[in-house]
Amino acid sequence: MGIVENLGKSINGLFRPKIRYYDEKTGKPKTTVKTGDSKGFGGMSKAERTKEQLQTYWDYYTGEGTLWAAINSVAYSTVMVGYDIVSNDDEAKKIVERWCRKVDLQQHLLDNVTYSLVFGDGFMEIIGNKKGEPSSLKPVDPKTMEIEFDKFGIVQNYRQSLGLREKDKVPKLDRERICHIKLFSQPDKPYGISLLKANMDAINDKVRVDQALTAAILRHGTSKLVFSVGSEKDGQIPDSNVLAAIEKEVEDIDEKNELIVPWNVNVYPIDEKGIQGVEDYYGFNRSQVIVGMLCPEEVLGLGATATNATSKTKAILFERMIRSFQNRISRTVEEQLFKKVLQANGYNMEDEENELYVHIKFKELLLKMMQ
Repeated sequence: MGIVENLGKSINGLFRPKIRYYDEKTGKPKTTVKTGDSKGFGGMSKAERTKEQLQTYWDYYTGEGTLWAAINSVAYSTVMVGYDIVSNDDEAKKIVERWCRKVDLQQHLLDNVTYSLVFGDGFMEIIGNKKGEPSSLKPVDPKTMEIEFDKFGIVQNYRQSLGLREKDKVPKLDRERICHIKLFSQPDKPYGISLLKANMDAINDKVRVDQALTAAILRHGTSKLVFSVGSEKDGQIPDSNVLAAIEKEVEDIDEKNELIVPWNVNVYPIDEKGIQGVEDYYGFNRSQVIVGMLCPEEVLGLGATATNATSKTKAILFERMIRSFQNRISRTVEEQLFKKVLQANGYNMEDEENELYVHIKFKELLLKMMQ
C-alpha cells in the first residue's frame, strides 16, 4: 500500500506546476518583439532607420524656421527652466549636486532632449575615472549609434558606426556606459520616435506650399506692365532697334520706382489683384506642422486670432506636456546617471531595503501672466 501511495505521489508530482528560477534578478520575460535571437541592428530593415533618413531630419530642423522654433521651444521649456536635487540624505545630495555642476548636466540634457525630438534618441557616453566614478559625459551623434537588443527587446549593447563598412564600427559599448534619452517609445524596438518622422507628410506639404507661394508672390505680387510702342494710327511697326532699346530700359523694372518714357510709349498695368487667399494656404500647412511639433502657436508668437481663454487653455496643456517630458527625463537621469555616481561613492544602491533616494526635480513653467 505504501508503495502504491508513494508511486501515486510521484506520478502526481510529474504534473504539478514547477517553480522556475532565473539568473536575472527580475526574472525572464516570455513575450518577444521579434523572432530569433540575432543581434546586430536589432532585426530592423534599413528603410526604417538609416543615416540618410536621420540626416534628412537634421537638415529640416536646421533649415526650416518653423521646425527650428518649435523644437527649440519644447527643448528649452523642458530643460532650461532649471532643476533642484532632492534627497533624504544630505551627503548624497551634495555628492550629486557637485557632480551635476562638474559635468554641466543641464547643457547635456538640453542637447540630448533636442536630439531626441529631432532623431528620436539622444545618447551620452558615461566616461569614468580610475576610481570607477563617472567623471564626464560625452555627447554621441545619434546618426552613428546602433542599439543591439535581443528578441525580448532588452538592450544588450550599443555600437557606433562611423562608416559604411563593418570594420568602421567601434567595439561594442556596454549598456552601462551609455545614457539613452528618448521621449516617445516604440513597442517593437528600443529606439525612440522622431517628431519629424511623425510629421513628414505635413512638413513636405508645407515646404512645397512655401516654395509655390514664394514663386507666385515673386510673379504676381506686384502688377505686371505692358508697354505699347507707337500708335494704331501710324500703321508703322517700330524698328527692332527701338524695341530692343526700350526692352533694355525696363528689364530691371523690379528695382525701379518710376518710368520716364516718350509720348508714343504707353504703359498698361495688368494682374493687379495679386494672389487671392495666400494667408489661408500658408496658415493651414503651418498650423498642421506646429500642431505636430506639440508646440502651441502662441509660443511662437502666432495665433493672433485666438481668444484669451483659448490661449490660456493651450498654455496649461503645454505646461502639462512639458512636465511629463521632465518626469520621464528625471527617471532616466536617476537610474542611468545618479545611481552610478552614488555607487562609486560607496552607497549600496542594490540593497532593496535601502530607502536612500536622490531625485532631480525640474522647475515648472511660470504661467502667472496667464492666471
